[in-house]
Amino acid sequence: MVARPDPMRIIPNPATFRAAFVHPLTRRLLRVAGWSALALYFAFAGLVLALRYAVLPQIESYRGNIETALTRALKLPVSIGASDAAWAGLRPRLAIRGFAVRDAAGRPALGFDNVQAELAWSSLWHFGLRLHRLEILAPELDVRRDATGRYYVAGLEVTAGSDDQGFADWVLAQDRIVVRDAAIRWHDELRGAAPLVLRRVNFDLQNDGRRRRFGVTAEPPPQLAARIDVRGDFRGADLDRPDAWKGDMYAELDYADLAVWRTWIDYPFELPRGSGGLRLWLSFAAGQPTALTADVRLADVAMRLGPDLPVLDLSRLEGRLAAKRVSGGFSAEAAHLALTTRGGIRIEPTDARLRYRVPAANRVAEGEIETGDLDLGALSALAAHLPLAADMRAQLADFAPRGRLRNFKLAWSGAPEQPATWRIAGAFENLGLSAQGAVPGFAGLSGGIEGDDKRGRLVLSSGKSAVELPAVFAEPRVDLDALDVQVTWQDNPGGMDFRIESARFRSPDAAGEATGRYRADRGGGPGEIDLSAKLTRGAAVAVWRYVPLAVGKDVRDWLKDSLLAGKADEATLRLRGDLAKFPFRDGKDGIFQVKGRFREAALRYAPAWPEIRDI
Repeated sequence: MVARPDPMRIIPNPATFRAAFVHPLTRRLLRVAGWSALALYFAFAGLVLALRYAVLPQIESYRGNIETALTRALKLPVSIGASDAAWAGLRPRLAIRGFAVRDAAGRPALGFDNVQAELAWSSLWHFGLRLHRLEILAPELDVRRDATGRYYVAGLEVTAGSDDQGFADWVLAQDRIVVRDAAIRWHDELRGAAPLVLRRVNFDLQNDGRRRRFGVTAEPPPQLAARIDVRGDFRGADLDRPDAWKGDMYAELDYADLAVWRTWIDYPFELPRGSGGLRLWLSFAAGQPTALTADVRLADVAMRLGPDLPVLDLSRLEGRLAAKRVSGGFSAEAAHLALTTRGGIRIEPTDARLRYRVPAANRVAEGEIETGDLDLGALSALAAHLPLAADMRAQLADFAPRGRLRNFKLAWSGAPEQPATWRIAGAFENLGLSAQGAVPGFAGLSGGIEGDDKRGRLVLSSGKSAVELPAVFAEPRVDLDALDVQVTWQDNPGGMDFRIESARFRSPDAAGEATGRYRADRGGGPGEIDLSAKLTRGAAVAVWRYVPLAVGKDVRDWLKDSLLAGKADEATLRLRGDLAKFPFRDGKDGIFQVKGRFREAALRYAPAWPEIRDI
């Protein structure tokens, strides 16, 4: 039985509680705190009353004091033409006309006709002027970069470390700054560019001490772009160190002539022609970009992505591109990406994703590729215009991959050219690859694959197709009318085992089926095979084409010249043994046997011999 708690052990003893408050030191501290709070309350109330009824009605007479306070805050000479004041809730509001700032040399630099300012009570504990809201109406500003790369706003230098940097620091320290209906002229002496004028510029900057948010809208000249919209959200414990900030930015161009913007912007590639709309999202931390997303809708674009690459002439490009830094690597993604070139390359809307982690002391490299519906032929043609490594571009041109991948995934660990582990899954349609050396080629293959470096399964269900085996046959291309295959693989200590569970084929020369097994040799040899095949139809005139190169040219030539006609029914093939010892002469070390029934055959044993028919 559980004992109930004693309520007197929970509630403090009233006598003890009361004794704590009657202690002389406690009472003295409470009395001091109470009188201090009361004094602060009356001091604040007195300050508010003095401002409301004594200072603000006479604000014009304090204009010199305001100029002095602003000069001290900005560290630059300030003058005011006229001012009046009102009360905005619990904050004083100032309306200033003829506001002017001079640079360090005393020259006129910055002037505003109409400025509205609400004082912030935080000025009391900052011991300096702080504004809850600063609003500037219809200013005209000149922003300039000189030939040495230093920046100036209305003659005031805002380059980091400059003498006028105090002005920029003071502006960024205010609670909120609003600029309405401004006109900005950008002069870039470093580029030698013509002035750029932005009109109807609206700017809003909000600062709560640890976070800055801003928004800018502007209208450039109509031949350059439509409305520009830029927003940002910066966060950092130390706002005086931009390299420690992190945050997000957004930019939007409803329409832009990208080629004309080259006058003021450096692109990372040649862009002689192009127009369209852009939306950009950028995340950054510690002064470095961490993620970038771009929605693009461009038309009539010409670009050269490398000095040694041909021009990529696009009639359209649209979709979403994204890149992100992840732990130890990066990821890239394309969503609903579509493009058409004037040269005939066409990529329908497709999705793709790439993730890669670079090798480190405690891990190997890792990668993963995912695709939705991907046209390999179009990508291979496009590769000639992309800034790829020269050997990769050459391999793509040699192998010429083609066909479509659907819901395809490939992941690996280790070096991409020789992975330690891998896994693959997906479907393909009309897949093709040109043969190179010992690597076989194929065309028109359709089916699916799923597995990894330990085990897996391949299924082919193809119509018109072809296989290229230049390392096996003298006539390397084998055309097929139909091919249905199911193959599994499994890694064993001796090597990778491939099992042909079923294979049915039909070609102009033959038709049949096969089963068997092939074991790859880890030492680099040709491996071991155990294959049984059955032909339901075969043409004698084509036998020479399917005799392996290892048999020898004389045998192939004799079969080609001597077998003039004939049909085979129910023929069988048996091939078993180490392929390094093929063709197993005298029946040693393996079996290579072909047998069956044939009819209507014609044979010329040697050129000088008579032809024998109807064998």
